[in-house]
Amino acid sequence: MNLCIDIETELIGRGRLAPRVACVSIFSDREHLLLSPDDAIPYIKQFTSSGGMLIGHNIAFDLYALCRHEPSFAFDVWVYYEQNRIFDTGIFERLYALYHGWTGHPQIGKPIISNGVSLSQLALTVGIDMGNTKFDPDSPRFNYGRLIGTDPKTWTDTDRKYALDDSRITYKVFENQMARLSKLEHFDRNKFELYSFSAQCQADWALHHLRAWGLKTDPKKVAAWFLDKKNQKNQLKESLVATGLLDANGKRNMKGIKAVIELTYGSDCPRTEKGAIQTSTEVLEDSNEPRLLKLAEWMSLDKLTGTFGKTLELGLKYPISPRWNVLVRSGRTSCTNPNMQQLPQKGGVRECFIPRDGYCFLGADYSTAELVALAQICENFGFKSEMAAAIRAGEDLHLSLAADLAGITYEEAVKRKKDKDPHILQLRKLAKIPNFGLSGGLSAAGLTSFAKGYNMHLTLQEAEDLKTAWFKRWTEMRLYFDRIRQDKRRGYLIQEISGRRRGAIGFTDGANSYFQGLVADGAKKALYEVVKQCFMVKKSGLYGCRPILFIHDEIILECPIDRVQVAAVELEKQMIDAMKMFIRDLPVQVDSWASMVWTKGLESETDTEGNLIIQYRD
Repeated sequence: MNLCIDIETELIGRGRLAPRVACVSIFSDREHLLLSPDDAIPYIKQFTSSGGMLIGHNIAFDLYALCRHEPSFAFDVWVYYEQNRIFDTGIFERLYALYHGWTGHPQIGKPIISNGVSLSQLALTVGIDMGNTKFDPDSPRFNYGRLIGTDPKTWTDTDRKYALDDSRITYKVFENQMARLSKLEHFDRNKFELYSFSAQCQADWALHHLRAWGLKTDPKKVAAWFLDKKNQKNQLKESLVATGLLDANGKRNMKGIKAVIELTYGSDCPRTEKGAIQTSTEVLEDSNEPRLLKLAEWMSLDKLTGTFGKTLELGLKYPISPRWNVLVRSGRTSCTNPNMQQLPQKGGVRECFIPRDGYCFLGADYSTAELVALAQICENFGFKSEMAAAIRAGEDLHLSLAADLAGITYEEAVKRKKDKDPHILQLRKLAKIPNFGLSGGLSAAGLTSFAKGYNMHLTLQEAEDLKTAWFKRWTEMRLYFDRIRQDKRRGYLIQEISGRRRGAIGFTDGANSYFQGLVADGAKKALYEVVKQCFMVKKSGLYGCRPILFIHDEIILECPIDRVQVAAVELEKQMIDAMKMFIRDLPVQVDSWASMVWTKGLESETDTEGNLIIQYRD
């Protein structure tokens, strides 16, 4: 027997991601009920005691709110997740769309994999048009806050019907999904689910804990940041106005800018397909013309304050609670409103975030995780992997390629790096470009663009030479790309270990998917285990910590200052153990750090006894 639930709550708002619950709508094959949360939680426990799935749409939200209402219910919820008995209709539909490789859902008419999917959209798959009831300002959904604490039996028919419909429709969607699932070639017939489905549900549950806790910014730091950026912009503006590229109001003189670009580049002036002169920040930065470089800096500052200034202001009164998306096409997560996974490393934005009183930031990330995953996959495919051999030997993969570029042995490169030889250090930085770029199937031309992210300029010939050296060093990569071409012709790939299928792949997304997806699966498993330790395992070194950020292969917590050492040890252990389920034959390394400030370049610092030092501590 399966049970579908849906809750109605007070309005969600900033700082209120676990709102008070007005009622719980329950649907099963045998009954359809509307209960108060006090009556619903015992009912759910009793119903699920004999097995079956607990079904919902965006069910992590419902369960988290119910746990806030009755904290002891959290134990049961974690057990349901551990037993793979949670079924989220939204996550299922996105995996189903990924299976087929749909850019747009044929019944919904919109992309849903990376964008997510609402219940009203899913209802279309079972022939139900919920219309605009979800967005009608007079809809009951906006008024359940006034009914909290009252008996649902006393509610109006309109209030009751709206709440009851959601669980009924969700259950109907679930039945339709099960019917469609049975027709697919690739699913777990024992668990009756799409591969990696339960893992995605678990990760979604963990991510909701991050969202509910959120991050705070420091008022003094934010004020100082805005003042600093304003002063920098004003200094640049004065110079740019004098040269005629800006007017007194800060508006760009596009005619003048294009004239300078054309004069600077000459016959190589970058143009659009229609022949217009390009004026992007990239064009300005590549010009090396002083006026254009100042304009590029001014534009970057303008974007920085306009985009990320809003993010910093969000965290002044309430914690920032971004919307976490558990699944994009590569298998990774994403983050919006705001995107906390892609804050700039420079510009002082990260430094404006602060831990709560009595806490510090504790972070850990995997070392060169995607290259290790790539080497593991090549061995899984039966290829002799030079990259895997280098990893087992403890070699630095970037230095290994740099040694080839320098025409010296690896041992000599190690010695020169230790002596801080600028040439070998520069070559090591250069080696990162093909190691990270070519593994995803980039062409030489694509590599020249990729290099700009490392503040390096490559000619097409230099990119070709790097590509030749890279294939010579990592000989298995030709076989790997042959495998990707076979998958592309077949029309889909199957993710190693988790078995998740991705349809309608191209060459570069196929090349990236295998190793990005493997790391994503391992990192999501790690996040789930870490969050469980933080909230549920009292004997754990992580108990009492609060997870705040998940940046692909990095987990950041707020950690009680007096627990840093034990928490760091447990954090590294949980992350390594989880990833070893996916990268089984190669060493996995995790590096942790502790700091009162979140900033670029934080690395592990220990005292003479090997204890982690909290950096930037007064």
